[in-house]
Amino acid sequence: MSFSRWRQQLCVMLAVKWLATGLTIQQVADGLGYESVPSFVTMFRNVLGAPPGRYMAERYSKAGPMEN
Repeated sequence: MSFSRWRQQLCVMLAVKWLATGLTIQQVADGLGYESVPSFVTMFRNVLGAPPGRYMAERYSKAGPMEN
């Protein structure tokens, strides 16, 4: 795995964790060093197949936070 791919995977894992704690997409994008929210959302969607808001809504509608 290349470093850039590894970094991208780490960013997605952190993003999901931080979004689950209630941080906003803006806060997560800033925390991960993205210059803009759209660039973060694009990366997230490319990796997980859905934008952060939809991914988290679908994840938590299927399983409560305690089941993760």
